[in-house]
Amino acid sequence: MARPTKLDDALILRAIEYIKQHDMEVTTHLPTIEGLAYFLNIRRDTLYEWEKENDAFSDILENIRQLQANKLIQNSIVNKYNPTIAKMMLSKYGYVEKTEVDQHHTGEVQFTNDVPRPSKSS
Repeated sequence: MARPTKLDDALILRAIEYIKQHDMEVTTHLPTIEGLAYFLNIRRDTLYEWEKENDAFSDILENIRQLQANKLIQNSIVNKYNPTIAKMMLSKYGYVEKTEVDQHHTGEVQFTNDVPRPSKSS
């Protein structure tokens, strides 16, 4: 027999409250799924199960991810976050640092020997 779930409308409203607190904060605190689990006093793996089973809760976790990525970008731009940590965290959202090098040569290479030689008349 499965454990009874604690997911109800009151808990969903508390989860939304958590998001609103972080959305309105001017501080650099990031909303996290770990933070939500702590705020709700629920295990993190339970939150992931609810995400799979409940559309409203799935939207809440997606909202946390979006808010987190946005805060990472905005606060990194103004150097409020450690760039290494921000880069690592943003990689979860598909942001990667890359350099593109064009190695195709479209012209012709010419070698010339235009070095002046000393004259013999000295």
